[in-house]
Amino acid sequence: MKLVALLLLPFAVALASTVPFKGCHQKVKENIHGPPSGWYKHAPAQKHYILELKIALPQPKFPELEQHLWEISDPSHARYGAYLSKQETEALMTPYPETLDVVGEWLALHGLTEEDVIRSSARDWVTIRVPVGLAEEMLDTVSKAMSPSEITVH
Repeated sequence: MKLVALLLLPFAVALASTVPFKGCHQKVKENIHGPPSGWYKHAPAQKHYILELKIALPQPKFPELEQHLWEISDPSHARYGAYLSKQETEALMTPYPETLDVVGEWLALHGLTEEDVIRSSARDWVTIRVPVGLAEEMLDTVSKAMSPSEITVH
């Protein structure tokens, strides 16, 4: 089952951008035309199968974090070896509060509560376990020519 969730993640991410929510305009980051080499379209997964979806949220201060990492890793820089604490690192990885709110509202729209959600310590990753049917609804894949649940290993 975990393999299925891992294999579906690229399709879910590519399709997630098609879901309209609260006037947000999503854009497709990647189009996948047919299954990858060595895979074939088989049959839809049963709607009750449970998928684990991991959703990455934007880290608006990542450039600042990257700058810190370059500086503390450069022996010729004055900050060499002055590592950030876990709290400082997480503060630079945390999404904007508005992002957290919108994602929380989107999850709630689909019946998920905060108890159903696992968040990373920096709150930049959200993990949910949902049935295939709900995942297809959330990601608007039901009407797609090839649902992510129809891909199997060759």
